[in-house]
Amino acid sequence: MVEDTPQAGRRGAASRFIALTDRLSIAASVLSALALFLIALIVCYEVTSRYLFNSPTIWAWDINVQLMLTLIMLGLANVHRQNKNIAVDVLTEQLSVRTRAALGVIFGLFLIFIAGVILYFGWFYFHQSFSRGQTAPSLFAPPLWPVKFMLPLGAGILLLQAIARILQDLDMLRTPARATDGPAAR
Repeated sequence: MVEDTPQAGRRGAASRFIALTDRLSIAASVLSALALFLIALIVCYEVTSRYLFNSPTIWAWDINVQLMLTLIMLGLANVHRQNKNIAVDVLTEQLSVRTRAALGVIFGLFLIFIAGVILYFGWFYFHQSFSRGQTAPSLFAPPLWPVKFMLPLGAGILLLQAIARILQDLDMLRTPARATDGPAAR
């Protein structure tokens, strides 16, 4: 039997938002993995070119730096989605699932603030770089706006993922407590 209440509609909308955000985070992490693969290829090419043929490139360093920021910013949301952040969980593992969910809401709000700040200022730096045609101060001189765009893009996806996690934690808090809600893995 399908519930036909406003609460069920909100849960359905929240579930769709969470699913969409999860797919977006996974897609961003695929691009992050591609950036890692390209970094490995470029480093191999640079090492071979430099040491075997005594012909270093002028572009490898600049491109690798840009790909590294891409790798980091696009991978953040999926790390958060999977709850694989580096954490000291000696104390939190002793808490009940509901208490951890409450802490998740609190820390999620903090993460939304941080991601929002990065999104805001990242967009400002990207726009400034794009409108001025800013390039890296190197011989290769690639444009900087593509890498600066990764800041607001990654922060925006992370912000959406933080909202999705908060919705999941709030749902956990709304669910009636069970006798098995002692210390357990999330």
